[in-house]
Amino acid sequence: MKCMFRVMALIIFACSLVGCGGKVEVIDLNKVMSIYSQVLKTDAPEGKKLNVQTVGAVKELRKNQVDEKLTAELMKRFADALNKAKLISKPIGVMMRQDGVIVGYTDSNKNMKKDSRDADLFTIEMDANGNRLIATQQVAGQTYRRDHGYHHRSYGGSYWYYYGMGSMWRRQNDYYDRSSFASTRTRPNYSGMRMSPTNYHSSAVSRARASTRSARSSGGSRGFSRGK
Repeated sequence: MKCMFRVMALIIFACSLVGCGGKVEVIDLNKVMSIYSQVLKTDAPEGKKLNVQTVGAVKELRKNQVDEKLTAELMKRFADALNKAKLISKPIGVMMRQDGVIVGYTDSNKNMKKDSRDADLFTIEMDANGNRLIATQQVAGQTYRRDHGYHHRSYGGSYWYYYGMGSMWRRQNDYYDRSSFASTRTRPNYSGMRMSPTNYHSSAVSRARASTRSARSSGGSRGFSRGK
């Protein structure tokens, strides 16, 4: 029985990569980060066209760094851009967690809500001390990471840049420093995270293919065997 459970777990993992019959797909973190960078440069929402280079405008943005409607709009813009780029064949959804981490996932019913059958694709976290964003994904038990530096001069005073970065920073600080559970939470050690090489994606795809072949082989030869 235990053997059968292990086989089923492998098959479920394989389905999350290939959709149970399709080609192996691994989202490219380099493209994900590039797309998010472009989204942060898009036009401000209606009624929010502020000159964010002024002190007053920046202060106003900081007051609304956890505005759920603004966050939802930013995440929708990001998801739309990811899907337009067709990084994978499945629909992609994104959300920002309470701790400021952006999570990308397979949005099977296209409702921009992470359901139980939706698989994680990537996360994006802010390393404020390192002035960078770090994207992470898990492929067949292997962790891959790519980072992307950010500086306000690169975004030309973009409203979404100030809101997006500010919201991640505010949520992260509230989660680890200001909440009632802060004493039980430990910030990630961003400085100790090892980044993958620029061309990591090809090796990640190869690893996913090997894992998928293994899962299919196990399912075919041992799927009906009895475990002890």
